[in-house]
Amino acid sequence: PPPSSSSSHDAAPLGNNGNGSAAPLNSTWAPTTFDETDETSGSNVLLSRQNATKELIAYVLAAVIFGVGVAVVSGGDASQEYFAGYLLEQSLSVDNLLVFVLIFRYFKLPMFLQKRVLNYGLWGAAIARLV
Repeated sequence: PPPSSSSSHDAAPLGNNGNGSAAPLNSTWAPTTFDETDETSGSNVLLSRQNATKELIAYVLAAVIFGVGVAVVSGGDASQEYFAGYLLEQSLSVDNLLVFVLIFRYFKLPMFLQKRVLNYGLWGAAIARLV
């Protein structure tokens, strides 16, 4: 039976148990869904892998359309520079995700707190670059 509640002192890594609370994960760390708090209503929104895939395809398609627009307006060289930069940034993002996963697993950070921690890191990096 699934645990009724979970605390940050559990020995196993934490993840989504499907009802919005954190529960220990099995040996594989690959949840099919994740919780995200809707900032307007404060309720939890369950994002499925299918919806996440559709969202990813939409963002990549938007980037490709933008790159084609750059080619039309500024020429092929500018478009090649854009796509090279886009691919470089995507590869660096994947590298960062690996680091985040390792850090979150080490500190056993519950799934529902990960977005908040990532936002703190984002704002901290932006402020640090301003200084």
